[in-house]
Amino acid sequence: PHGYSSLYLKGVMARAFPVGEIHVLERGKLPPVEQFRESCKRYWQSLFVRWQLKSDLRAVAMALLTGDKSGLDAEQYRRFKDAGAMHLLAVSGMHVGILYGLFSFLFRGITFRKRRMPNSQLGWQKWFLSLVILFYACMSGFSYSILRAAAVFMLPLWGNGMQRKADALNVLCFVALVQMIWEPTALFQPGFQLSYAAVGSILVFEPSIKAFLGRFVRSG
Repeated sequence: PHGYSSLYLKGVMARAFPVGEIHVLERGKLPPVEQFRESCKRYWQSLFVRWQLKSDLRAVAMALLTGDKSGLDAEQYRRFKDAGAMHLLAVSGMHVGILYGLFSFLFRGITFRKRRMPNSQLGWQKWFLSLVILFYACMSGFSYSILRAAAVFMLPLWGNGMQRKADALNVLCFVALVQMIWEPTALFQPGFQLSYAAVGSILVFEPSIKAFLGRFVRSG
């Protein structure tokens, strides 16, 4: 192929387009992860119908929860685009961060002996939080951003439990290396590049920006 082609990097050498009507003769069996994801989508759909949500609200809720934007119409796309909120429809690390922050806040408030337990003693909470993150990653299709966020949250979580302090940039590089070993062509995917470049830039420049802004706060 001429020029850059993400399909070629995935092993797609040619594309064919049907002429006329398509008839489905037999449906193949989906992989276990996709079967699980489809089951979750059907469950959420039935739940939203039971709650009597309008069709447009159901479509937005499905996009936010599972990343499935097939229910959105052109008008809804236009509204999100005009509002500059299209990124909310793309399931990403922000969603994993919200889950992590919510459950971390709840677990930190749990009291067993009239005092809050330190992170090193929260055994079952770590297991539960890890399962929640993995469940959501599976439900959203294991995209690059979701896998990155899941690993970046889970590795320090278990490292703190073993009294080991994790460096965020080292964790990010380790996760990127594992993903490239698992799928070498991921290095050439725009989603992979932008995802890690954005988070890496935040981690590298955050201390300098924080120190720069801190001078104005102290002087004020």
